[in-house]
Amino acid sequence: MAGIRQHYSLLVIAGTKSVKHYIIRHRKIEEQGRKDQEQEAIITQLKSTVPRQQKDFQSTVAKLQKDFPLPAAQQQKEIQVLTASLKEQAAQVQKVSEQLESANRSRERSPALSKAAAEICSSASD
Repeated sequence: MAGIRQHYSLLVIAGTKSVKHYIIRHRKIEEQGRKDQEQEAIITQLKSTVPRQQKDFQSTVAKLQKDFPLPAAQQQKEIQVLTASLKEQAAQVQKVSEQLESANRSRERSPALSKAAAEICSSASD
């Protein structure tokens, strides 16, 4: 009988160790399952957030492009307008210079034309 008791005691000890091992392993598996669920929830939340953020980003870019057109294109257009204006002014200056030159030559030839030259000069300066 002592042998049976000893054998039974060994089975109980082995069973107890197996039960403890099972409980510890079961707890680890449950904990890992909770972590997996939390991670899945985070992934789902991020997946739903990304399209909204992309849409917000695209609308922000569109608004910025509308509010602030490409500076290079705008500057190029302004440069063309200013260049045209400068060419027009240069042509006017050239025309007045030619008129003054012509008037000065005429005045040297004829004192009567001096009055006309003076009028041209006064109208050019206005």
